[in-house]
Amino acid sequence: KLDDTNAHAAWMLYGRMVRRGEATAAVGAALYRVLRAAPTDARARLAVADLLLNQGEYAFAAQQYEAALLLATQTPGPATIYRMVLSHTAAGNNDTALQLLSEYEQVLRAGDPEARLSMDLELLRMTVYSLLGDTTRTDASYGRLRARLLREAEAGDAQARVDLARLGAMVGRE
Repeated sequence: KLDDTNAHAAWMLYGRMVRRGEATAAVGAALYRVLRAAPTDARARLAVADLLLNQGEYAFAAQQYEAALLLATQTPGPATIYRMVLSHTAAGNNDTALQLLSEYEQVLRAGDPEARLSMDLELLRMTVYSLLGDTTRTDASYGRLRARLLREAEAGDAQARVDLARLGAMVGRE
């Protein structure tokens, strides 16, 4: 029997389950052991949130992302913020999703006044504005994305040209 207080062993079991491609229920049970052994481990909360997000349990995933954010000792990266915002958006918490994006953008700009959200995060923000029927902010978000891609394309970035065409097709413009 696994010692319920041994977080290292619980993480090893979880990792083994993931590597072996075990069923979601088995992976979830392994994560439960991790949480019992280390309830304040932000990484465990993120793993649970990711599992819930992948299973379509958006509201529960959002709760776990929020818990992880409270427990984290550093600002999460853009991929984590993306999944957190996505879970809130899918759960219908659009105002919370926009607030998270705004706060993350402020953190980025505190370190670099010219910093902007990643392309994925800006696309997600544009999507939330569109879901809310806010055409003014949807258009502004589209404009930021398009301007960024145009600058990158003019600098010779071939991927930016492709992304620019995809963005236009996605929103039905140019």
